[in-house]
Amino acid sequence: MKNSADRERLDGIINALYSNTSCRYKLSIPDVLFLVTSARDLFITEPTVLELHTPINICGDIHGQFPDLLRIFELDEKPPNAHYLFLGDYVDRGPMGLEVICLLLALKLRFPNHVFMIRGNHETKEMTEQYGFCEECVSKTNRQVYTEFCTMFENIPIAALVGRQIFCVHGGITPTLSTINQVREIKRPADASLKGFLADLLWSDPNPDLEEFGPNDRGDTVAWGLKPAKAFLENNGLTLLVRAHQMTNYGFEYPFEPDESVLTVFSAPCYAGEYKNRGAFIKIDKGNVVTPIVLPHEPNSMAAANKLVTPRPESAGGRGGKKGRGGKNDRGGKGGKNDKGGKRGRRK
Repeated sequence: MKNSADRERLDGIINALYSNTSCRYKLSIPDVLFLVTSARDLFITEPTVLELHTPINICGDIHGQFPDLLRIFELDEKPPNAHYLFLGDYVDRGPMGLEVICLLLALKLRFPNHVFMIRGNHETKEMTEQYGFCEECVSKTNRQVYTEFCTMFENIPIAALVGRQIFCVHGGITPTLSTINQVREIKRPADASLKGFLADLLWSDPNPDLEEFGPNDRGDTVAWGLKPAKAFLENNGLTLLVRAHQMTNYGFEYPFEPDESVLTVFSAPCYAGEYKNRGAFIKIDKGNVVTPIVLPHEPNSMAAANKLVTPRPESAGGRGGKKGRGGKNDRGGKGGKNDKGGKRGRRK
């Protein structure tokens, strides 16, 4: 931001949130509205597909696990000393979605060329009303603030191209996707709640048992095999698809291992206080070498935070009563059968 008063305001918010290890800092409603409306206006000026340089760190789902977001910054460096791309699903499930999204928005506004965000399937009014963020946001602020968040979500970019060779999206590919230009042509603000092209980008999953496309346990989206993934990459001169959206035991996995064309990253360890999974983020160096960084195992981190807010119970129906999305597998999904943790330092 060019305005010095706004920069000082952002610095104050960022420093307060960084020091919020006791989870007692309360964001003011004016500050939250300032972040949300300013970010809404900034996101719409960015391309739908971000084009980013390396080196960069790529993070998967955070899902309201604020202490674990701070741990990521502690393991590497904070912006602007490092570049970050976040793949969506900032809110819901965990008890501190407001703190997560506000810190990321503040960093994005303060360091717009160092922090980048794309949209996940939980950045919709429909999902946040079912899985916790609506209730959390209204209880900590008010209904107007929540409404502004829902408007802002529709402006967030959809995908990113890293180092000219790595395509990043929250969920995955869709049967009608052949070129990146099709994603670039998505108009924002965008409603992602309807079945179709955009929804598949945010919701679909890899399935090593499929050759092409097939049904997805989540419901109104698809699952895809290695063949269409490689066809999309080859058609666009790419070497790797990085996505989030599914919990993995070690924080990352190559779902089609030994093939390394697709990489899943999940950054919420001990997910929702119910699982024993690790979390990770991905470092991409200037040569497009991929190095997963696994968060040290601290099983009590999320459990302690969860005592502050009781998550809403999960409905069996998910998306407004429809089976699948938000249903039994919307806990990030299960890690694939080859979730061994993979190897490190792969050039892509």
